[in-house]
Amino acid sequence: MNFPLTTRFATGMLLLFFCIIIFPNSARAALLSTSEQAWMEEHSQNITFAPIGDYPPFLWSQYGVLFGISSDYVNYIQEKLSTEFKSKEPRTRKEILEALQSGEVSFASSLTETPERLQYLLFTRPYVSMPVIFVAKSGLKNRTSSEIIDKGLKVSVSGEYSIHAYLSERYPKMNLVPVDNNYKVLQNILTGVTEVGVINVASLAYLTDEHNLENLKKIGDTGFSIRLAFAIPKSIPELRDIFDKIIETMPPQTRDAILSRWITDTVTIDNLAGSSGELTEARSNNNETAYLVFITAFLMLCLGFILHYFFVRSTPRKDVAGNTEYIP
Repeated sequence: MNFPLTTRFATGMLLLFFCIIIFPNSARAALLSTSEQAWMEEHSQNITFAPIGDYPPFLWSQYGVLFGISSDYVNYIQEKLSTEFKSKEPRTRKEILEALQSGEVSFASSLTETPERLQYLLFTRPYVSMPVIFVAKSGLKNRTSSEIIDKGLKVSVSGEYSIHAYLSERYPKMNLVPVDNNYKVLQNILTGVTEVGVINVASLAYLTDEHNLENLKKIGDTGFSIRLAFAIPKSIPELRDIFDKIIETMPPQTRDAILSRWITDTVTIDNLAGSSGELTEARSNNNETAYLVFITAFLMLCLGFILHYFFVRSTPRKDVAGNTEYIP
């Protein structure tokens, strides 16, 4: 039967739409268990995200758009789950922890697990891990934590970060000067407000490059490392397990691409990638692999059928009498 070209075009579009719809759902099905799929089907429209507004290079907001390493991880998870989370307005870390505790939001990123937070939150495996260091102007000699205390040096530290609680508890005599964010930590050093600052190596690399800051150097180790993870209320363990599985199975090249997008310092990238890689080795699952191979083959078959309609069966030709006809 010779169908009109418009009919064949509509049929092709329907098949293409079918392939586009089934592929992400099938990919999600290959990744999640049956119970996790059912949970996502029921709750995917109500998952809310509370972003931190000022924590480069991990997460920050500019012109109403989120940027950073953690934002890329959120986008990757959304893609794998074929859904889109409802993002709240950017907030401070304190406000986010309160929203998580009250159940107002479903998850937050860029948080480090602490005993206090574990009382009401679940954490995924860390997706980035890095040391926190003491920084000062280039002229200052290297110091240990004890020397910094003995010299009575003022130490800038972001009051909202877990490092502040760590230093306050471990070194109660340290002269800590809380500030709002890591950029102000560096500003305080350069303007002489404090002699020393505390900052993680990724933020140091990003901020010095972004703002062309010079004459800063590492002078010592704090003995503390931040391990950034997604935090989720204890009332929804299903979401933590789903996020954890996606982070665990992220390909190393994808993880490295995210890091290199926001940090240009190769030493820092190697440090972060190495730490993260130890935490996120992908699992081998033969059943999932076989399923993905089947889905890929099916999609290729769909695409081939569509191309056959568009580029072969709709191609005009001449019959023996020289009349133009279309292949049916």
